[in-house]
Amino acid sequence: MAAGYAVAATGDNAVYLNPDGTGLQHAASLRDRSYGFFDLAVGCFVYQNDDGNLLTAVIPTAEIHHTSSLDKSGIVTAGNLQVGDFLGSTSLTSAAIGTTFEHHQQSQLTIGYAVPRASTDRQCDGAFRFQFSRQLH
Repeated sequence: MAAGYAVAATGDNAVYLNPDGTGLQHAASLRDRSYGFFDLAVGCFVYQNDDGNLLTAVIPTAEIHHTSSLDKSGIVTAGNLQVGDFLGSTSLTSAAIGTTFEHHQQSQLTIGYAVPRASTDRQCDGAFRFQFSRQLH
């Protein structure tokens, strides 16, 4: 099985400044940076037995994730005050591997590890995650 998706996200925020010390004043709207999110996951059942007593499926997966800024964010200036994002563009790529263990087609335990790949904006050395979900009837 394989799955992928691409999403773009953007937004604006109101900015209030106190440039002359008389109180907050609406200065402008700050346009957030637009981001693109691109993901691809590939996995397969290495074990599947719907009649199993304990374990009914084992599904290893490999994933690649990329997040990138698509444009620059806005900057708001009022007097000598300036608000905005001055860091430049963002580009993050990570790879993840994991396995889902299924119990009676009702519960899933997923364990995975992600590592940054070729990113100038590396935010961690790695991330371990586990997730448990159970379908309620």
